[in-house]
Amino acid sequence: MERFEVINVLDFLGVSPKYEGYKYIVDDTIMMMDLVKNNKKIVLLDLFLKTANKYNTNFCCIEKNMRACVEGTFKNGNLKHIYEIFNSISSYYDDRPSNKLFLTTIVNYLNKKR
Repeated sequence: MERFEVINVLDFLGVSPKYEGYKYIVDDTIMMMDLVKNNKKIVLLDLFLKTANKYNTNFCCIEKNMRACVEGTFKNGNLKHIYEIFNSISSYYDDRPSNKLFLTTIVNYLNKKR
């Protein structure tokens, strides 16, 4: 169910699955949700390393592809919905959040919906 929920939120925001980083965002969001649920410390590098291992790449590629995906979303996504979720952390439409902030905001949004 979590995967479906994450994908629904990303679709709601207008995140395009054409980006390589899309699948990394989905996987890392799910891992972060599990860590939050179990009250464990979140270390972004550890998440990126696990994802890199899963996809047989390195963590720099994970970070770069996620960043491109987030940038594309903030340029071309559903700006109304982006503002609804991200209004407290970035100025209206202008600032792209860091990967960590993007993932954390999505996790917090999903946890509030539950």
